[in-house]
Amino acid sequence: MPLDDWDDEADDAAPLPAAPAWPEVEGWLREANNAVEVLPALPHAGVEALNALHVDERSTLGAIAGFTGGLIVDSGWLRVLGSGHARLPGSILDWNGLGQRRRVATVAGALIVAHDLIGGLFAVNAGGLPGEPGELHHFSLERRRWEPMSMGYTGFIRWVCDGDLAGFSNDLRWPDWEDDAEGLGGDQGLHLWPPPWAVAAPKLVDSARRILPMDELVQAIFTGRPPPPGSDD
Repeated sequence: MPLDDWDDEADDAAPLPAAPAWPEVEGWLREANNAVEVLPALPHAGVEALNALHVDERSTLGAIAGFTGGLIVDSGWLRVLGSGHARLPGSILDWNGLGQRRRVATVAGALIVAHDLIGGLFAVNAGGLPGEPGELHHFSLERRRWEPMSMGYTGFIRWVCDGDLAGFSNDLRWPDWEDDAEGLGGDQGLHLWPPPWAVAAPKLVDSARRILPMDELVQAIFTGRPPPPGSDD
């Protein structure tokens, strides 16, 4: 299905507007209740992202991919993919096998659009995940499976701006996690061992935390095995 249709199918939205969506989306980001940092896009990178994804700049996905390098949200807990930036290496193209560097093995029938500090992924269903096409899914680290979020990409961006992000991830956070996140690059995350699917939430505070490149972190999560010694930066 064309990516331009995803927002409409999942969010019951109106047809695409005549003008680019960026001015409206930029307003959401600027007025967000959550802390959202918008990373600027290089013009050529934005155009490349739009062309490779076959999305229209009138769509919300086109606005984020074409007009931002990505979003750093909630003190770095959440990273929304755009066309790439020095502070968020790995564009939406790279994470989906369409760029110069493949970050992870692509998820068949899905488009990865965001990741979080401890390796959770967010993806738009393109037919390879349960539920409706166009619906956002989150890879739950507690259950190690994709779970629908009952929203499309436009709803996801509105949730990023104004939703209860802390409540959504509350069982996976530990006291002073912001201190651990401070100074990490957008292409780094924290590997927890024992992992969230193996221990009860209150015991996560005792899990060892190790800085890893995001691609290695996600690989470790999908295989369920700890990364080899010396693979961290």
